[in-house]
Amino acid sequence: MTITRITKENELRFNYLFPKESQGTEPNLIRIGVINDEGKGVGTLSARVDGNIISIISLFVLADYRRQGYGRALFEWLQNTLLDQDIDFFETEFFSDTPSEAFAEAMGFDLFETRPLYSFSLGEALRSPLYKKHIAGKPVKKIKAVSDLSISERKIFEMQMGKRGYDPDWTTAGITDGQCTSSLLVTRWGSQVSLVMINSTSPDVREVLYHIRAVIFKTMKEYPDRRDIEFRLTILDPKRVKNLAGLLGGQGHVHKAGYFRHAVKMLT
Repeated sequence: MTITRITKENELRFNYLFPKESQGTEPNLIRIGVINDEGKGVGTLSARVDGNIISIISLFVLADYRRQGYGRALFEWLQNTLLDQDIDFFETEFFSDTPSEAFAEAMGFDLFETRPLYSFSLGEALRSPLYKKHIAGKPVKKIKAVSDLSISERKIFEMQMGKRGYDPDWTTAGITDGQCTSSLLVTRWGSQVSLVMINSTSPDVREVLYHIRAVIFKTMKEYPDRRDIEFRLTILDPKRVKNLAGLLGGQGHVHKAGYFRHAVKMLT
C-alpha cells in the first residue's frame, strides 16, 4: 500500500471518499489517502490543525477493504508525520457502539463521555408550528454562512469559536459590533445534516431560531425535492428534548438516533 498527501493535483482520485467539509484545501486541513497494491484509492483521512491540537474529521475505508490495515496505516502515517510539530494531542468524535470505538482504542485513544444524539427530518420541521410561526415565507436576516463572511468577520468568528471541523457553507454566524453573538456549527455527510453546537450570547432570544431557519433554507435549496433529509443534534438536557418535540408537533417527531463518543490521545 502507499500513503499519499492529497493535493489539488490528485484530489479527484479521492474526493468521493470524503465528506463535503473535507474537500477543501485550506492551509490547516490535512488530507491523506491510501492506495492499494492494484493502484486503487481505498481510504482517506482528514484532520484539522488547531494550535497544538489535531482534530480528526473523518477516517474512511471502503467496505471491501476494511480490517486489512488501511485505517491503521493512515492514522500512523499522520501521527508519525506530526511528531516533531509540538502537537499535544489528537481528538475525534464518532458514534458509540460502532467499529470506530474499537479502532480508536486500538490506536491508543482514551474514550470519554457519551452524548445522546437526536434526529428529525426536514419534512417534520416544515410541518411544525416552529416553521409555520417563525420561518415560513420570511427572509433570513443578520445570520450568514461562514463562507459568506468577510475576512474580518471570519477572523472574529474563528477567534471565538475556533476551527472544529464545521462545514463553512452550512455553519452560520451572527456578527454584531465586532463580536460573534451566535453561531450554529454544522457538519454534513451526504444527506445528513448534523447541528453540532448552537452558541448564543445575544439578548435576542429569537437569534437561535434565525440560525435554524438559515439551515432549513439552505437544505431546501440544496435538496429541493427531498423531505426526508435528516437533521441530527446532541441535547443533554431532557427538558430541551421535550421543548424541541413540542415545537415539532409532538414527542414522536424527535427520535433518539444513538450516542456520540469523544476520544483523545495524548502525545506529551
